Order: sequence, then structure tokens, then C-alpha cells
Amino acid sequence: MVNDNYKVILFYKFVEIKDPRALMASQKKIGASLGLQGRILIAEEGINGTLEGRSNEIETYKQQLRENPLFQDLVFKESAGTGRAFNRLEIKVRPEVVTLGAGKFDIGRETAKEITAEELKALYDNKEDFVVLDLRNDFEIKAGYFEKTVNPELQNFRDLPGKLPELAYLKDKKVIAARAASGAKRRLV
Repeated sequence: MVNDNYKVILFYKFVEIKDPRALMASQKKIGASLGLQGRILIAEEGINGTLEGRSNEIETYKQQLRENPLFQDLVFKESAGTGRAFNRLEIKVRPEVVTLGAGKFDIGRETAKEITAEELKALYDNKEDFVVLDLRNDFEIKAGYFEKTVNPELQNFRDLPGKLPELAYLKDKKVIAARAASGAKRRLV
């Protein structure tokens, strides 16, 4: 049952992290001091987390994380919590924050620019030649999608590298990637 005193946050950011182990240690200290539970993955390529805690502790956590210059612009997705979504705090250093098996990449060069809803609307209004590559899973796409959507029929985001040969025809097109809250915006096509 949802409890107004609790929040669940999801967040990720592709950003170069020079010392993932040091960030892991600081995140463990902050998370434990605030009584948070959940999971955070940290890699040289960024951070990906889902945490639950009392609303005021979650707000404190967000504020403290944004004090780090790497995460000043971090966007958090929030939902109501139950206080029982996780049974512990787990923070790990991994080779990738979103498992793709695609190897190391240049964050500055290979991370796509985000566009606003207004910019997307302008593309439609101006009848520009583009497609929306929907990187959400089939279930999420069935809930709704944009006109001009290409559905690569992913069960999980990690299935994307195997689908790239089928998407090669998009190589010379303007591609707008739609993603889930915890997905990635890597330029893979």
C-alpha cells in the first residue's frame, strides 16, 4: 500500500566518473545516514539508481547528490513509495550502468542531445523528415507512442545491440530516440 511518507526515485546520467569507487563510498555513507534503501550502479560512464526512503530523506539525498558538479542537472523520476520496495541499500561499481555489452564509449561525443517537447512538436509542425526510435519495451510502446515511431521490438533495453543490424536503414535519417525513465540515450544508430 502506498504511504505518503515515502518516495521512490529513479535516476541515471551518463557522465564521466573518474573514480567510481570513491563515488560508491560516498553514496554508501549518504544513503546509510539517511536510511535509504535501493540500488545504485556506478561505472566510469555514469550512475543509475532507484532508491526509496522517507520523503524528507529523499529530498535531502537529491540535494546532496546535486551538490556534486557532475550531477547538478540530474533529473529524478519520482513515485509514491510503500516503505517496503527494497530490503537494503546496495551500491556497486560495474563495467556499465545500463547493461548493453556495447563496450566503452566517449560520453561527450556519443551521448545524444536531448530535445524539448516544443522542439519535437516543431519537427512535426514543419513536416521534417525524421523518425522516432522508441527504445522502450513492447509493453510501454503499447501504452502509447508518437507518429513516425519505429519499434525495434525490444523486450529489454539490453537487447538493443542485437537489433542494430535491423536498424541500419536509419543510418542516414534524423533519428529521435524515445526512452523510458531508466533507459539510456546513447547514440547507437
